[in-house]
Amino acid sequence: MASFDYNDILMCMNRLTIDIPDDIDVELRKFCEMEHLSPEEAVHEILRRRLAERRFQDLARTTEGYAEKAGFTSEDDLLGDDS
Repeated sequence: MASFDYNDILMCMNRLTIDIPDDIDVELRKFCEMEHLSPEEAVHEILRRRLAERRFQDLARTTEGYAEKAGFTSEDDLLGDDS
């Protein structure tokens, strides 16, 4: 089994320092407690999800024109709703 060197992992990461308002800090701490995550882990998860959401939205906008040209005008058209 391969062993991992902590220093190798650190070399793949960048540090970002931000100031956050008190209300977000309180909400973040509650989230961390409920999810049993460190603040760093929680922020990683939140950023990953938000960036994935943004990529999905960009993809949806990109493909919307193709769907319209193909005659799909609603979600029901895509899903083949037989109701």
